[in-house]
Amino acid sequence: MTGMAVCASMHMFFKSMTLPVAYISLAKGDAVMYLCMEAAYDIFMAVCVMVGFVYAGILGTGIALALAGVFDWWMIYAVYGRRYGFKSDKAARPFIGGAVSLRGGGFVLGMQPEIWLKVAAGGCVLGASVWLSASAIRKEITLFSELKRKIGGRFGKRRRLSK
Repeated sequence: MTGMAVCASMHMFFKSMTLPVAYISLAKGDAVMYLCMEAAYDIFMAVCVMVGFVYAGILGTGIALALAGVFDWWMIYAVYGRRYGFKSDKAARPFIGGAVSLRGGGFVLGMQPEIWLKVAAGGCVLGASVWLSASAIRKEITLFSELKRKIGGRFGKRRRLSK
């Protein structure tokens, strides 16, 4: 059961990268393209899950979900790249590479039979992933500085009330 969950988490990772991009066709008013892309993905996922379960049981289902996530990622980036000129930002590529590497490490560690290895090393991978995400967010938006300013303004220097 753990193997299926670890493999299925790969599906969630790829889906998180493709879902915002998938709505480009709707934003452009091309609902037929969105429908076709979703239909192709759903058919591929259904066939993969059925084949995976027949040949490898519950683990095969997780592997099938991971393959469906990769297929969806490839399909969206290929089709939307040609049709709408979509490309991932060059500044985001190192972040994506780091996230894929960390996810791969988490995948390998999640498949280990020893619980202590899953927890200890998995915690390190989780910490590195949170650090990577926070540093990327910090570069892109001023959320942290705004929060610091608001919180610091409330809890920072206290003014004395005069009588």
